[in-house]
Amino acid sequence: MHGSSPSRRRGRLAVAATAMTAAVAASVAGCGSGHGSGGTTTGTTTAAAVRPAAGAFATLHGGPAHDQIALPVDAYALTVPERDRLDLARSELAGDCMRSFGYRYDAAADKAVAARTARNHLDDFGLYENKRRYGVTDPATAARYGYHLVSAASGTAVPQDEADDHGLGKESPAEQEVRYGTDAEGKPVLHTAAGNPIPPTGCLSAGDAPFTVQGTRGDDTEAVRALAATSFEQSQQDPAVVTARKAWSACLAAKGFTFTDPVGNPGFDAETPTVSPAETAMASADAACKQQTHLTDVWLAAEAGFQQQWIAAHPADFRAAKSVHDEMMKRVDQVLAAAR
Repeated sequence: MHGSSPSRRRGRLAVAATAMTAAVAASVAGCGSGHGSGGTTTGTTTAAAVRPAAGAFATLHGGPAHDQIALPVDAYALTVPERDRLDLARSELAGDCMRSFGYRYDAAADKAVAARTARNHLDDFGLYENKRRYGVTDPATAARYGYHLVSAASGTAVPQDEADDHGLGKESPAEQEVRYGTDAEGKPVLHTAAGNPIPPTGCLSAGDAPFTVQGTRGDDTEAVRALAATSFEQSQQDPAVVTARKAWSACLAAKGFTFTDPVGNPGFDAETPTVSPAETAMASADAACKQQTHLTDVWLAAEAGFQQQWIAAHPADFRAAKSVHDEMMKRVDQVLAAAR
């Protein structure tokens, strides 16, 4: 697929938030600890849940595995399935570009890989990409998969080379130059050997331009990305979260495990399909202690309260973000409808 996975996107959030962190912290300072309006609601929300209207977006902590966590900022962000649809639409346009140069581009193979990837993303990250936001939280999942992502432990993950080849197999150097707009050494290539102009950054750029809305290139707005990262950072300093984290660590210690990072992996290899009994034992204790100490609920309440305060203080930014989201998905639907 053309786009990056949610796990890689998460790594970019902290970078996007750096310039905004100080401003957010200063604005919210003095507004309390972040509790109050950010309480949780336990229900039966499933992965097929309908997104509430932005103005009425509630913090959810439901689903069969109690892992479909939604935060106020998620009302303005792409869901995991929407990201996957966006990636597929980009690939469709990139494929049209490749075919215009006379290269084969297997749309059927691309769609098959896209469907598998979308299922993996939903299993691994949940509807709102928050499934592992507070670490391993569901005892049943922990007992089966430990600290592994579901796709890695079940062997269903799509290999990266298969996800990227679009059914093409091995590409020639000339084909790669058209696709990426660079040669093997990474230098820009502006024309084919026949003199035909190659789009800047290659045919992949053909899948980006139509989804550039108000300067946002096919992703969440900077306001959404920055708040999603900054609220997580700030919530860790909330006194109630600090207390709950200590209680969680003490609970683990009482079960024979020493660990202080509730979102971390205590040294298990989560890249291979093998899930050891030691890993499931510790992950199960981890999830159970989060429930026993209410760490997830306390943390969610703190972060939701922080986000609500920031969104309320900057309504224009988030009205614009919702507009960008809606326009982007409208264009995605148009591209995918034309490709059928």
